[in-house]
Amino acid sequence: MTDRFEGGDKARWLSRGLVVWLLLMGVETLNGTLREIFIVPILGGRHARQVSMPIALLVIFSITLASIRWIGTIDKRQLFLLGVIWSVMTVCFEYLIAVVALGQSWETFAQDYYISSGGLMPFGLVLLLFSPLLASRITRFRR
Repeated sequence: MTDRFEGGDKARWLSRGLVVWLLLMGVETLNGTLREIFIVPILGGRHARQVSMPIALLVIFSITLASIRWIGTIDKRQLFLLGVIWSVMTVCFEYLIAVVALGQSWETFAQDYYISSGGLMPFGLVLLLFSPLLASRITRFRR
């Protein structure tokens, strides 16, 4: 089998991309849990999220970089589509956890998305959107 998927294997990158996204969400859930336990009591919620965001961005990109060859996307369009899928699924996941499971109000949930009020989630979503493209580019340069 070649590095590029052919025939019925073209959609394999989607299933592998889902596996990587699940890993990302697991690690980011752990990051959020540790933040709530250890950092929020010291700094408060808003500042704790601001401290943990750079860690989250580093983790997201590191996992993407380590897994991009395994995902096996063929072209830039697929890489961008993967980033779109990851970003949309992440917003849905965050909503389900915060609003549905934890009972937060919509207003409280949305605060993480307002940069003007200190929310940094848009930066994470932008990184998710472009990390497959960036990681692919970096791994191609390292070959």
